[in-house]
Amino acid sequence: MSYPMHALRSIALHDFDSIRQPAEGDSLSAEDPAALIMTDFSQTAPLTLTRDVALDAAHVAMRDRYVRSALITDSHGHFVGLLTLADINSHRVLALATGRGQTRADLTAGDLMTPRNSLSGITLQTLGHSRIGDCLNTLERDGRQHLLITDPLKGDICGIISASDIARALHRPVEIPRIAETFGQVVTALHG
Repeated sequence: MSYPMHALRSIALHDFDSIRQPAEGDSLSAEDPAALIMTDFSQTAPLTLTRDVALDAAHVAMRDRYVRSALITDSHGHFVGLLTLADINSHRVLALATGRGQTRADLTAGDLMTPRNSLSGITLQTLGHSRIGDCLNTLERDGRQHLLITDPLKGDICGIISASDIARALHRPVEIPRIAETFGQVVTALHG
């Protein structure tokens, strides 16, 4: 059934000079349920890119969708990794391109993504018993900007919580330093 679309009746704004602000009790706290800030992929489709997408095209796709991450898939649509805006803007881009004798334009999402076997997440059941502060502590412990949510019953990635989601919910900055995972990253962190 198709719903007929109508132009809405608009009104003049000359009598409206104040801007509503959230009441003190309207903002979320670290003690609120974490499920309140999860991006549910059954409601909002995630940005997915194949691993062979050029790095600059991945950056444009993230910018156009106003997101800071993309789920990376293989040619069969299977989840293989996560690419973040931080990955795209990291020192690794130049180091990888130089080490391969390439330019940035030669790199793909698959070159810089964090592979699935290096990622961790939590289940929907765990999320149901978690608070926003628990998710923040997990991200800080792992040195990651994103926490993937899984549904073991269906065997899929069903959602994501990001540090930026937490910052918006709590109305405060959230800074999570990346944890070095390789010797090269340790050296870069020390000299960077």
